[in-house]
Amino acid sequence: MKFFIIVNPLSKAKKEDIYFIEEFFKQRKTDYKIVKSSYSGHTTILSREISKEYNGKETTIIGVGGDGTINQIAEGLIYESTYHNVKVGIIPFGTANVLAKELLLPKNIEKNLLTIFNGKSKKVTLGVALSESGTFKKYFIFSCGVGIDGFVTSKVNLDLKKRFRVVSYILSFFKCLNNLNKLREFTVEIDGEKYNVETLILNKTEKYGGNFKIFKNASLFEDYFEILIIRKLTKLSLLTIFFTKETIKGRKIKILNSKDLYSQFDGDFFQDFQSINRIEISDKFINLIVP
Repeated sequence: MKFFIIVNPLSKAKKEDIYFIEEFFKQRKTDYKIVKSSYSGHTTILSREISKEYNGKETTIIGVGGDGTINQIAEGLIYESTYHNVKVGIIPFGTANVLAKELLLPKNIEKNLLTIFNGKSKKVTLGVALSESGTFKKYFIFSCGVGIDGFVTSKVNLDLKKRFRVVSYILSFFKCLNNLNKLREFTVEIDGEKYNVETLILNKTEKYGGNFKIFKNASLFEDYFEILIIRKLTKLSLLTIFFTKETIKGRKIKILNSKDLYSQFDGDFFQDFQSINRIEISDKFINLIVP
């Protein structure tokens, strides 16, 4: 078994954390390599190269970072035919760390590494957003939002995010509350039924944005989305969303006009949503390491 540790340099991981990880694998005399991503999208390239190079051999890729880091690892893996032999571990040093919290991964780094070393994994089916022709694809692990949460992530100050993490999203949220007129109504079709909405969030985790439990019927290990519908955006509807939410289950979603819509995938703003007209459960999966 080969372990590859991909470190997001923008994560909260400190030098001593990386040193601890390295010593952990050294002491166990196992085959490992630590690499740092150098630019946006580099983690995806590294993940794909690892999957291709090891061509079917059992391999574990460990992401040191947040949900976006794990998203990039997944996107790199699935384009190689041997991706199903790769396990994905998480050492959470991101902002929200939704995946780590959903999986109940140990907060202690040594216990977390022992969990990864043990290698128990479960298959998680990915979601995919596609263009009408199917030539453009964007895969995601647990969350896609169209509307207010895409708007909020688009306005997050990256310098503030690096320094203050979740606080940067809270500041962006309240800033966006005063600019709801920039969002527009759009029509979606969920498993054949049409809805006019101003925000749509598809989730496969109970938790959202950290520790907020909005999607109580969602599961990483089921092949459906729990979908939050907000028909009309007002400050009141957003501030009371925890008490008055409307959710349904679905597998196939059509976006009838994606122009000028804001979106996020696994917590990161997505620039090219105008290329998308459908979102669905895919036939691709990753093997996430679990306790």
